Amino acid sequence: MIDSEVKNVHTRGHMKQFAEKLSKCKSYTQAVENSGLSESQIKTVRGKFRKIGISPITLRNNAEVEKLHFPGIKG
Repeated sequence: MIDSEVKNVHTRGHMKQFAEKLSKCKSYTQAVENSGLSESQIKTVRGKFRKIGISPITLRNNAEVEKLHFPGIKG
């Protein structure tokens, strides 16, 4: 979805990088600190995720829910 919705190749890469960090780190704060992205890049990435209506936060494979609803995010 990122590839089809986000035109800028660098932003797409940052979004994928951030989502990967979120899936590997124990907390959002830890993911931000270890992402290698600047504060403005994080802000851009968060805005793009919000704009395309997906959350970069991943669920475990054994999670008993299929989808979470977040106010302010379409979808």
